[in-house]
Amino acid sequence: GTALAEGIEWEWETFPEYLDALDRRRWTVDVGTQVPHGAVRAYVMGDRGAKNEAASAEDIETMRTIVLDALRAGALGFSTSRTMGHRAVDGEVVPGTYAAEDELFGIGRALAEANAGVFELAPFGAAGEHLDDPWLEVDWMRRLSAAIDRPVSFALLQVDDDPELWRKQMAASLEACAEGAELYPQVAGRPTGLLTGHFATYCLFSEIPAYVALRKRHLPADEFATALRDPEVRRSIVSWTPPSPAVAESMERAYGRTYVLGDPPDYEPGPERSLAGLAAARGMSPLEVAYDERSEERRVGKECRSRW
Repeated sequence: GTALAEGIEWEWETFPEYLDALDRRRWTVDVGTQVPHGAVRAYVMGDRGAKNEAASAEDIETMRTIVLDALRAGALGFSTSRTMGHRAVDGEVVPGTYAAEDELFGIGRALAEANAGVFELAPFGAAGEHLDDPWLEVDWMRRLSAAIDRPVSFALLQVDDDPELWRKQMAASLEACAEGAELYPQVAGRPTGLLTGHFATYCLFSEIPAYVALRKRHLPADEFATALRDPEVRRSIVSWTPPSPAVAESMERAYGRTYVLGDPPDYEPGPERSLAGLAAARGMSPLEVAYDERSEERRVGKECRSRW
């Protein structure tokens, strides 16, 4: 929010005007632009779009026109998200997450008419959502590419609940390409990283009742740090027991993939530097390691950060 409010001069309304605003600036890297589904949907549909209500035929036609104008002005393509992992600050999934095929294919026609652009997306399943059959997503992407005769590209990730899912989706994509579609999985060059901490969006302790109760006191940062050094507060948090096997399994995965970032940061930590690794070396629980590391860093005035 601060970056948007203070770091951007809002000099545009339309996408071509946005490109003009970019052109007036100097860049140290090449800049490419995609038309974002969420912004277009909210612009055309207002609250209905933001709340992920179904788009009417008129809504779809207006969105198609906007995307077509953007492509003709120089946009590289159109981008949408269908993963439950992309949410707004209020916890709601971003606009377009539940868009039906008529909306996706209707907007896709803009790429066909312009004979330009890539249709790009974060698909359902990218954040580990349950997905039994890769064709549930790959099939409509294959049919879209064939219908508009343009490339469709999607994020391909390995997920914990189905480590072989990416192989199934890759095989389905290769089969689609063999049939004449242009369907291209995108593989991340590095794992996804999340910064965690007491004053970050996500915290490792956020499901622990004693910690939740402490945060609800809305203490200033210095008083919060003092409270964390209370032995009884520490005991109430690090003695927490997960309420179910599923939560316990999720936490165990988190312990093995969360690292103290350090100062200077270590961006390539080995498994011995994970919370689980540090806990084994110190004869402590991963929660105790996480708690003590964060409490110490708050004491010396540093932000505590961890990396997945």
